[in-house]
Amino acid sequence: MDKQKVRLLFSKQLVDKPIISSLVRECDVTFNIFKAYVTSQEGGVLLMELGGEEAKLGNAIAFLRGAGVEVQLLNEAISIVQDNCTHCGACTGQCPTDALTFGADFKLAFAPDKCIACELCVPACPYQAISPAGQVTG
Repeated sequence: MDKQKVRLLFSKQLVDKPIISSLVRECDVTFNIFKAYVTSQEGGVLLMELGGEEAKLGNAIAFLRGAGVEVQLLNEAISIVQDNCTHCGACTGQCPTDALTFGADFKLAFAPDKCIACELCVPACPYQAISPAGQVTG
């Protein structure tokens, strides 16, 4: 089974529609929600991983976009600017999945396959060395 991490952005006009349940039924994919923030006044954001055969994942992405959902593919959930990183470890204490740890050399180590794009590490970094994917700082 292939997997694809995605950030889904819903307008406030879409939050009352059963988009995710329709996605599962029509595209035959599984999902795991990592983080969600949705309100009827603001719209919302879902960080999730879709699972299924490669063709079904492609169909699922097309289905979501066709429903009016903005889909961002997360091949990397965060970006780290190594020149800004002092390896202080402030981010490691915030990471719930141990995607950010110290290596044997006491340098920050990042395991992208463990990252769920929760972004708790972003505000924890005092040097702004970590940013959401696609938004490199520095």
